[in-house]
Amino acid sequence: MTFSRQSTGNDSSCLDTTVALPFVASKVDQVVQVRPMKAPRSLPRSTLPPPAATTLIHAFQRTVQRYGYQKAVHVKWQDKWHSLTWRQYYARVQEFMKSLIHVGIQPHDVVAISGLNAIEWNVAYLGTIMAGGAATGICPGMYVNSSKDLSFFIAHHSEARVIVCDSVDSVEKFVSIQPSLPHLKAIVLWGHDLPSTYASSLPVYCWQPFLEQGLAITKGTVQRRMQAITAGQCASIVYTSGTGGTPKGVMISHDNFCFNAWAMEAAATSSQLSHRDVLVSYLPLAHVTAQLVDIVLPLWVGYEVYFAPVVRNGPRLGKTLKEIRPTRFCGIPSVWDTMAVKLREVQGATSGLKKHLVAFATSRAWKKTVQSQYGSTGASPCGAGIAEKLVLSKVKAALGLDRYLKNEAETRLVLDTEGWLRSGDGGAVDDDGFYSISGPLHELVTTAGGAVIAPVSLETVLKRTIPILSHAMVIGQQREFLLALFTLRVESDEADRPTDKLEMSVQTFLSSIRSNATTLAQAQTCPKLATYLDSQLRQVNKATSKLSFGNFIQKYVLLPREFSVEGGELTPTLKLRRQAVCDIHRGLIESTYA
Repeated sequence: MTFSRQSTGNDSSCLDTTVALPFVASKVDQVVQVRPMKAPRSLPRSTLPPPAATTLIHAFQRTVQRYGYQKAVHVKWQDKWHSLTWRQYYARVQEFMKSLIHVGIQPHDVVAISGLNAIEWNVAYLGTIMAGGAATGICPGMYVNSSKDLSFFIAHHSEARVIVCDSVDSVEKFVSIQPSLPHLKAIVLWGHDLPSTYASSLPVYCWQPFLEQGLAITKGTVQRRMQAITAGQCASIVYTSGTGGTPKGVMISHDNFCFNAWAMEAAATSSQLSHRDVLVSYLPLAHVTAQLVDIVLPLWVGYEVYFAPVVRNGPRLGKTLKEIRPTRFCGIPSVWDTMAVKLREVQGATSGLKKHLVAFATSRAWKKTVQSQYGSTGASPCGAGIAEKLVLSKVKAALGLDRYLKNEAETRLVLDTEGWLRSGDGGAVDDDGFYSISGPLHELVTTAGGAVIAPVSLETVLKRTIPILSHAMVIGQQREFLLALFTLRVESDEADRPTDKLEMSVQTFLSSIRSNATTLAQAQTCPKLATYLDSQLRQVNKATSKLSFGNFIQKYVLLPREFSVEGGELTPTLKLRRQAVCDIHRGLIESTYA
């Protein structure tokens, strides 16, 4: 197939000749064809049409021209917020880009970034893209039980030429495996100084000295490098969390990011996104949601980003939210769940008029949310026909996946000939035409009796029925019966690690059933809690076994600790690592099945 696109304005990234390009690719230096898009009819007529194919750098330059002297990013250092304007931000990114060119980075080369959310993370990411390369992230603590091996996997698989780190420990880790990383040219450290006695055969730079490496790079070199970037070029490689096996490197193009940024801006019809908005960055930047919301969308819209020093939804995030009071917030399910618990605690602590006011405010907020999604005339049901017209017909045109790195076979498996993405989820359509998703197919459990169970559905019912649970995980692969693993909600310490102390809402509930337990250790031996859990499990079985007898959960185990990223049971985005949970708690599991 051929692709032709005319240059528009000063968008130097646009192709002005007819070029044969594929729709998918499996190499980082391959450029994909950009599909022209039309705005969905469901969007207001005032919505601007989808942009001509463009690059992240062009979007960045446009925002700098519009809002150059306004604040772009903020970071807290020595208890004081420090900021960069859009002009300063762009200049810092260009400094990093020039230094990459100085150390030998060529177009399509990969730079890996390993560190917590910070301005330096964004600068390294955008500097790599500005140099014509592709950025990839490695989450600190991403693979706690074998971090060295899987950090090596990403660095080796992506053929990273430069690795950017935020700790001396990370530097030493990558230096130690450098002999097995033949493509690695240099390591850059931010936030710390190297010991004066530090020595390495591999060039290792601290942040500021590295930014000074590119001072001799000319303006002409910079312009030529940026002008060579195309919309179909890979900008980022996002590695999957590996919950279903070996992580896969998903390559995402400039145009893919830009279209999604436009779509998010266009979809915010009830409360339009603008450069006056404020957002707190806390989700791991190695993952695509954080990259889109914390890096790409600000380039598109121009809003401010504050960097919160958090690992997960702990007290430091709450403190930052209270201090900054952002106008926008992006959360994953576990974060919203934690917020809901805190709100219920507040509501439970009130009485009389205050309680009625809280309930009234909640109902009004819910009504506004429904109206913003369905329209002010009411919440008409969305059946299969409407879903196809408004949603499904648009989905396959911009799914957010261009290809898997070095994995052409897997790419062909996940994208069919019509451009549809096979998500790997199981689902069904009911008699009324409504779609439901039961969960990932690779998580299905097949018992020894041959029953096939979708554990996610059962786990959802368990957590809804037993609200003091933080996690419920159903297992039973080739076993005689299903077993549920429970964890209770606990407090976190200042380092954001789960403690043994039960959350106040859990303690309050336990008091209501005449239990004195305040810690996990006490809860495990509490007969009152055991009686309560037994009764709730019977209630769940009564409801779910009507759908399928195979859904019957025969036993449960109350685990002695909460799941965590540090403990290895969760990914940095707090997804359940099912096999890791089974490995860590194998002793308890086997004794229960015995």
